[in-house]
Amino acid sequence: MTSQFDEEKKRRERLEELERPAREERARKLRILKDIIGERFKAYVEFEQHHLSDLDEVSNFAVFHNDKEVRSAVKIFVKDAIPKIGLKIVWNGGDILDIAIRKEQASAHEKMEMLGVIG
Repeated sequence: MTSQFDEEKKRRERLEELERPAREERARKLRILKDIIGERFKAYVEFEQHHLSDLDEVSNFAVFHNDKEVRSAVKIFVKDAIPKIGLKIVWNGGDILDIAIRKEQASAHEKMEMLGVIG
């Protein structure tokens, strides 16, 4: 039983090594796109790939900004850009998260309260 387990482990490791360049290329493309969005829209976007996603897939993404119009513009921009950079969006049980962030900074009291909770 142990030799079968060891062989399976080695097979998975070889497969991961073969997939590494494609995973790194996907990450590189998304990092560049994320930086462009930050500069152009002053927004933050986070991409997600599910564990079983193909190497050229984005499973969903989240857009963070305090202005709904900006978030909408970013969503349109990302949906258009993804196929142009050689990736595809395959929704796997998720969707775009449209997240408003508040404009004002957290107060010292709010930060202390949260730090007390999270330890």
